[in-house]
Amino acid sequence: MRVARKNLPYICNDRPRNGLFALEYKLADRLVFSKIRKHIGMDKVTVAISGGGPLSVPDAEFFLGMGIKVLEGFGMTETTAGANINRIDKIKIGTVGPPIKDSITKIDADGEVLVRGPQVMKGYYKNEDATMAAFTEDGFLRTGDIGLIDSDGYLRITGRKKELIITSSGKNISPQNLENSIKNSPFVDQVVIIGDNRNYLSALVVPELYTLEVWARSVGIVFADRKSLIENESVKDLFNEEIKKNMEKYSRIEQIKIFRLIDREWSQDTEELTPTLKVKRQIINTKYKKEIEDMYPHG
Repeated sequence: MRVARKNLPYICNDRPRNGLFALEYKLADRLVFSKIRKHIGMDKVTVAISGGGPLSVPDAEFFLGMGIKVLEGFGMTETTAGANINRIDKIKIGTVGPPIKDSITKIDADGEVLVRGPQVMKGYYKNEDATMAAFTEDGFLRTGDIGLIDSDGYLRITGRKKELIITSSGKNISPQNLENSIKNSPFVDQVVIIGDNRNYLSALVVPELYTLEVWARSVGIVFADRKSLIENESVKDLFNEEIKKNMEKYSRIEQIKIFRLIDREWSQDTEELTPTLKVKRQIINTKYKKEIEDMYPHG
């Protein structure tokens, strides 16, 4: 996929390919990319909009690299769907773009994303208290999301305000950003970071079990079932390295000191995930109370 990666600055900045790379891409498109697009039912698609949940960096690079412009956006029911979206001629992977026309997005003192514009609701029907709580004094909608805005006005969502971890030292940490980084590993399916009122961060990690099993067999690891697989020391070492590699850009206090591998996938049926496949943190904390406490032997 070298050609796909090389294509990213061209497609993200709407630049024409030239020279040898133009020929290289044309050949790769004919032999590989066009077939992938057809196989996934996107052979007629040139632009797609992604929303409802974060688009991982590997997924964004996959689509963009093979010629499909994926514009990640941000919004909610209260903003009539849209508030921010990447531009077709300037895509920044990992962001949800600048505000839409006539809309303003800003960051509050506590990091919360605030939105004001003609698409924002007037209020909740017959619920004045909820309406007052949803808006700032100057009329901005409180989204409940935590984010950052770069010098180009592009918004990066880093987590949910209600999910902030406050460590025992008083440090506020957004777990979603860290979790998304860990999930960049092909061996990780789901992860929940723990650390509220604790003196270090830990993680519950659900492996991408099929990928892990294939890898284990390729290196000669013998296992009877998934439980014995995740208890293998070589597997633990693999995940330790994967987590460290994907957490390099974060500060010392944001590093994962210890983790536990989980031998089954989380799902809606077992109540760990919402209908939109978001993790139910409270359920996870309750179900895995023993595993969590084991990671904090000194409280």
